[in-house]
Amino acid sequence: MRRLVHFTSLHSTNTYTKDWASKSTPIYSTAILADYQREGRGRGGNLWMADAEQNLTVSFTHPKLRLRDMEALRVHFLFTLNLFKALKTLDIDLLIKWPNDLMLDNKKVAGILSEVQHDKAGDSLLIIGLGLNVGQEDFGLLNDKATSIHQALPHALTVQQALEIAWQAFEKTVDEASNISLASICEDINHHLYAKGKQASISHGKDKTNGEVLGLHHDGRITLRKRDGTIHYLAAGNLIVSSNGQKG
Repeated sequence: MRRLVHFTSLHSTNTYTKDWASKSTPIYSTAILADYQREGRGRGGNLWMADAEQNLTVSFTHPKLRLRDMEALRVHFLFTLNLFKALKTLDIDLLIKWPNDLMLDNKKVAGILSEVQHDKAGDSLLIIGLGLNVGQEDFGLLNDKATSIHQALPHALTVQQALEIAWQAFEKTVDEASNISLASICEDINHHLYAKGKQASISHGKDKTNGEVLGLHHDGRITLRKRDGTIHYLAAGNLIVSSNGQKG
């Protein structure tokens, strides 16, 4: 069974879902949907800005997604992969950007934020938040970095249709999560990985690593080869492709 909670406006669907989960014990596949997020959050506390009623801003959770049974990273990557495959059926030029974005025509079209919250029963529950640009046409100062499904394929998708696609991808993830290894998920993602074979920099706090993106390691870390030939494995960070984008 499903439960949809729909708001005209929220500060953040993930923040609301975490607060709701802390006071209850979810028993259904649940989606918290907002037509507009005033303070939508991305990874590292970055804000996710989206026009009202033009994009999909939603958070999912499910009683089966308790972390005593599975790792958050594995479920996060599996949902990202399942959503990617579902959206690819629209025949758009989509890639997966480590660690949590989808890129369309080399611009960000979606961001995924997975967080853990203790529910009323004391179990660690995984919450998966999604921001998907569906119909927005103008991103202002971010026009060179962000795009939408509409810009690539006008009128291909409504927000309601996008919700159904995302919810099905989420429920597919729930069904598969206990049976698929992180290594096999990473292997699949490597076939669709943004920036693979290109020079990039990865920043995390004050640290910055430059090198050629080789792919995802079997444990979910990104693998870079520096110019001196040394291999580096990074568990977190912000990936930016070098301006020349040349292969190493």
